[in-house]
Amino acid sequence: MLGALAATGIPLLFNTRERLVGWMTHDAVLAGLCLVVLGLLLAEQWRGREHLPTTPFERRLAAYLAEHAEPAAMLVTPHWTIYFQEKTGHPVMYTYETPQLMPYMRSLAPSIIKIRRDIYGIVPGIAWDYELTAWRDRTREQWRARARQYDFAYVLSPNTVPLDLPPALTDTGDTLYAAR
Repeated sequence: MLGALAATGIPLLFNTRERLVGWMTHDAVLAGLCLVVLGLLLAEQWRGREHLPTTPFERRLAAYLAEHAEPAAMLVTPHWTIYFQEKTGHPVMYTYETPQLMPYMRSLAPSIIKIRRDIYGIVPGIAWDYELTAWRDRTREQWRARARQYDFAYVLSPNTVPLDLPPALTDTGDTLYAAR
């Protein structure tokens, strides 16, 4: 952003290159200014690298999993979510990015399609189920059978989609259910 501002603002302040060169008499001054701006940008990125924006519930979820779950306990989250793996430190079964792997590694396509069908009720050629109807209709024993088959321990579901599983952690928007 600073680079864009400098690129558009400096010519407005100095109508000609000669005035700009007169103001900055040496290339070293210009190079030094660029290095300072670059250093500031890199410092900001470095400082924020481990701090994804998280909600209070996401922090409680991460703390709960750190205290109660096995280190590699797999989570199932709604298919449209992203960043739960980064925010909790636990693997996530599927995100909206998962299908994008299929064109690059075709050998994954059958497994991804099977997960979509078995876990999310999504079949090729039919619009995605954003209401998670398959989740709502699934019995506790069906959930547990899928948890054993796919080796996941928890399901994170919106409160508008209650599951037939014991709740482990609840918030105003989401509930974490124990699947085993």
